[in-house]
Amino acid sequence: MKILFFVKGDSRFVYPRLAEAVSREQGCRVVAVTSSSVTAHRLRNTGIFDEIHDLASFLKNDVATLTDEDSAAALRDLDEAVGQEGYNCLVYGDRIIRSYPFDRLNKIMASTCRFWSQVLNLSNPDAIFAEIACAAEWTASAFARRLGIAYLAPYATPVSNRLFFIDEAQGIWEPMMERYQTMRQHGLSTAEVEEASTFLSSLRTNRTKPSFLLPALRSPLRISLPQLSKRLSRIPFRVQTYLEDGQFEIGSYDGTPPWQPIFTDMTRVVRHLLAESFVFDSKPLAGPTVYFPLHVQPEFTTEVRAPFAANQLAVIEHIAKSLPPGYRLVVKEHPGMKGARPLNFYQRIKHLYNVQLVSPSLDSHDLIKASSVVITITGSTAWEAALYERPVITLGRTCYDCPELINYCPDITLLPSLIRKLISTYKADRRVLLCLVTAMLQSAYHGTFGNGITNPKIMESANLKDLARAIMLEVDRKRRLLIASGR
Repeated sequence: MKILFFVKGDSRFVYPRLAEAVSREQGCRVVAVTSSSVTAHRLRNTGIFDEIHDLASFLKNDVATLTDEDSAAALRDLDEAVGQEGYNCLVYGDRIIRSYPFDRLNKIMASTCRFWSQVLNLSNPDAIFAEIACAAEWTASAFARRLGIAYLAPYATPVSNRLFFIDEAQGIWEPMMERYQTMRQHGLSTAEVEEASTFLSSLRTNRTKPSFLLPALRSPLRISLPQLSKRLSRIPFRVQTYLEDGQFEIGSYDGTPPWQPIFTDMTRVVRHLLAESFVFDSKPLAGPTVYFPLHVQPEFTTEVRAPFAANQLAVIEHIAKSLPPGYRLVVKEHPGMKGARPLNFYQRIKHLYNVQLVSPSLDSHDLIKASSVVITITGSTAWEAALYERPVITLGRTCYDCPELINYCPDITLLPSLIRKLISTYKADRRVLLCLVTAMLQSAYHGTFGNGITNPKIMESANLKDLARAIMLEVDRKRRLLIASGR
């Protein structure tokens, strides 16, 4: 068994340790693709990986010699491999390369396509462990699907210390949905009803937040010396990556000028202070409301899973126009975006007469409970609203497709009638909700995944063993599906 890890940005801390656990605990061979030459050099010194392929070095050599004909052929191949979303959705879903000039961008993407074709055919891994948060990863998932290679993109569940995997940009949590449908048909046991009911009661009492949101809840004014020390220790790496790879480091911001994060952080603090003092309301106004939480952006959940709903200003205006008379739309900034957006972004929201913009410090549990309808693009708020038995509308596909509880609205022109229908006729079905909760609890893998710097628990040996076990169980599940399909 051979597992390929795509190591980019800060995953250079977690992935080598995880690959070592996969090799030691599960007896697998492990290989790596890196997004920077500096990371490739450091991984070679660890001796963990059997093979290391460096994307940045390949791009530097290949882009310079790539002909227009070869570039066009590679992009056509990529567009076909990506499928329904298409090449330009892939490009706009990338937070880095979408700012590149047209010709440079196309050459880099054509070369990235050639890189994955070469690596996957030479290395021939059984599975790839990577996210789908940048164009290079999206390209890898498209080519893996074509070659019958299992692609494992880890996704944190709304429940702490649990995760699942998707295998493509619009992928769903297949085991959960299969189990959910079975439970809908055959019902739950007494023990399962009790477990799901206890989960709901605990979440509502403790106002539980997903673990991946916890770092974002801290104020940018609160300085953590250990976190600051870790960030400062990354400066030499960023300087070296910027000097060696520059624009060819397309997997993370490590290829951008190393002084840029300092300026960004200072700007965020000032914006946060100004927004909290002069822009955000501290509590919702009285009266019937519809709730819409702003999403982190750029981010996988918007740019990749809902590329045609990524303009959140336009989305807010569409929702505001769709509300019944007398209703107000409450918009809350995401905790992870404190100070990240320009102030004129908020001013444009506040100019809408039936929209109220509230502080990110407000508890989403209270806003959900007070709302007649909750609307989100693809975020975890859809899950939270379902758990509070509130009607919820999503504008993009979630990973848990549950039409009995979550109303997907792909056509924005249908939003006014859908909102009115839910306000007047929605009735919560607790039996269905308990089936969904039980399916989630029974099909999620144990383990915490994310940034090992902001969440040190991820680097603990027990958690790495859980993640390694989850990877192998998912690879085995994928393999059984391929055998059953005759591929």
